[in-house]
Amino acid sequence: MLFATGLVATGASCLIIHATAPFPDISQLRPKLDYFKQHRDEFDAVFVGSSRVYHHIAPQIFDRTMRERGHEIRSFNFGVHALSPPESFYIVDKILELKPRKLRWLFLELAPMPAEIESQRMGTIRATYWHDWNRTRWVCRKARADAGESGARELLALHLGLFLKNYANIGRGPDFMSSLGRIFNREKRPAKSLGPAADGFTPSPDEAWPTDAREAYAQNLAWLKSKKLPADPTTDDTFRELALRVRAAGAAPVFVIPPTALPLPPFFEGRDDAATVFAFNDPAHFPALYEVANRSDVEHLNAAGAEAFTQLLARRFCDYLSNPH
Repeated sequence: MLFATGLVATGASCLIIHATAPFPDISQLRPKLDYFKQHRDEFDAVFVGSSRVYHHIAPQIFDRTMRERGHEIRSFNFGVHALSPPESFYIVDKILELKPRKLRWLFLELAPMPAEIESQRMGTIRATYWHDWNRTRWVCRKARADAGESGARELLALHLGLFLKNYANIGRGPDFMSSLGRIFNREKRPAKSLGPAADGFTPSPDEAWPTDAREAYAQNLAWLKSKKLPADPTTDDTFRELALRVRAAGAAPVFVIPPTALPLPPFFEGRDDAATVFAFNDPAHFPALYEVANRSDVEHLNAAGAEAFTQLLARRFCDYLSNPH
């Protein structure tokens, strides 16, 4: 009886601590969330995604292009390196929890949901903090769908272990100390963590491509045209569920596929009821976005490419607003 009482008390304490714990002090993520929390009622649109959002969508250019076409808007780039679903879904929910009063559109990078966790993240808070029940449920479903029986068991054990670690608050001490430091010392994040314009965007460096890199890139694009991946219904379902939550919060979800050089599955094959999708991952239709002169590396645009992509996205969005059907 005493053991059971102690177990319940420990569990309750863990839940209380978890509910009141500060957001983890994660590079890029924490500064952007802190800034957005302070300015949440100033933005009409938010872009959420990986480095293909962080380095590719410039809010100043997006807003200016929209204004030139008669749409007054202010946007913020919430892109973060390697931010993929379901972690990106967790960030979307954190944004919505702040109840930004002006938020009308939430742009989210449409990308497959991996069941695995990158080896370099194992043992880090970045692998743990988003493992709430909802996200753990979806990633476990993805593991069962993609992996064989033995592989699925390993992945299920991994994610359930991270879920328990998350709610047991293991390794969260530094986050509490960091928050106390910000309260008492009023420490400020450097402006560079939000980009040169403090809008969340940072351009990729513009570096020269060696000849062998150019040849490999050309071969990769040729391979991309011929590579076909099967449909990914689990990922489709997670994005549909997220779209419902965004709409319930009073905003419109818009899914974006940046000009990636990676093969992708046919999202929402045979269905168009999830959300608006703007896809730019076709070199034949968007050749300028795939030119070496506009790319920092195989997967990232440079500053010139980001400007071109941002303008294309804004113009396409304006066209959609004029004719949403």
